[in-house]
Amino acid sequence: MKRSTAILALTIAALTAAPGVSRADAQTYTMTTLANFNGANGNDPMAGLTLVGSTLYGTTFGGGASGPLNYGTVFSVPITGGNITTLASFNGSNGCNPYADLTVVG
Repeated sequence: MKRSTAILALTIAALTAAPGVSRADAQTYTMTTLANFNGANGNDPMAGLTLVGSTLYGTTFGGGASGPLNYGTVFSVPITGGNITTLASFNGSNGCNPYADLTVVG
């Protein structure tokens, strides 16, 4: 499987299996949940995922540490599964409700 196809499969799997992050097996088309959002670590992933090494990075439109306003997060999760790590939590003054993929620079 080409790398771009793998990334697309991961992105499609994650978006169709919300509220978690999932992966699709290229041979059997089965989906495996890698992690689940719980509100505090984000919710409503609306954009694609970015693969860097063995880690997926993405954004959620809502959730995070901003209390009842839920302005969204930037998160990472290992492609093998595990806990979602919140890298940034938006509070309105530093941004809100991200609705786009992340871009790798460098």
